[in-house]
Amino acid sequence: MINEIDQYDNNGHTPLMKAAIQGDYDEVKRLLELGADPTIKDRDWNSSTAEKYAAKKSRSSEIHLEVEKLLIDFNPSSENKDKYKPKDPIYDKESKIVYRTSSFSEKLSGLLYTLGFISLLLAPFTGVTMVTAAAFFIIAWIINH
Repeated sequence: MINEIDQYDNNGHTPLMKAAIQGDYDEVKRLLELGADPTIKDRDWNSSTAEKYAAKKSRSSEIHLEVEKLLIDFNPSSENKDKYKPKDPIYDKESKIVYRTSSFSEKLSGLLYTLGFISLLLAPFTGVTMVTAAAFFIIAWIINH
């Protein structure tokens, strides 16, 4: 049974979904603290959760990014639990700041992508073939996946 705070409106959205769509961080936090269920899907054709609505806008909106992170933290079954966690944290005790560094594989794949682009740019002037450039991109992709 759906909690009163999770009632759908005429558009098939819960109040939590509407707040996530609008990027209203304070309202999302308030609703979650009152017990709103972040796992409920809308009644639309795409069956999105509040987290997915925030994620759709998080690339272009800092507040939607913060809303998405909040929803991930409150959702124990989120598939994105590790999405924003630093992979290689370094903790500075004086400033109490955690810095994220690149892993070896990230640095290597970045180097390979760069070599691929340079190979493409220099191909008309040197003996470098498109196959060589493609090989750099493929290896970099394999390292990342």
